Parts: sequence; structure tokens; C-alpha cells
Amino acid sequence: MRIAWYTEDPPKEEEEYLVTYSHGAMDVCKWTDASYFGGHKSKTNWHWVHAQYCEVIAWMPLPAPYKAESEDRE
Repeated sequence: MRIAWYTEDPPKEEEEYLVTYSHGAMDVCKWTDASYFGGHKSKTNWHWVHAQYCEVIAWMPLPAPYKAESEDRE
């Protein structure tokens, strides 16, 4: 299985993604159009939250959360 990284902007929907920074580190960041100083939505100024001082060069959707298999096996 190959995991694909994307370099264009994500869809214009507020969501969290795994991102890679230009210096090589990875992080989970939110893609949003909300103002840095409040909840105002601009619908034009999409940006990464918690990455204001870093350059995001690639992103990918987060995987589904882990779910343990049921221990009640018959």
C-alpha cells in the first residue's frame, strides 16, 4: 500500500490533516478559514492552524482511529 502526499491546497472544508514542513518535521494541523483572532469565517483566507511560522509543503488525510477487535470471540 502506498500512502499519497498532496502538495496542492486541501478542499475548502475545515479538517485536520497530517502535514510535512519544509524542514522535514511532521505534525497534525487544522485547515480552516477561521480568523486567527476569533471565530470569524472569511471563506477566502484558508490557512493551517498551528503552522503559522512553518512552511507546509505536503499534506494527507488522517487515517481512521484504531478500534480494538472484540474479545468476545466464539
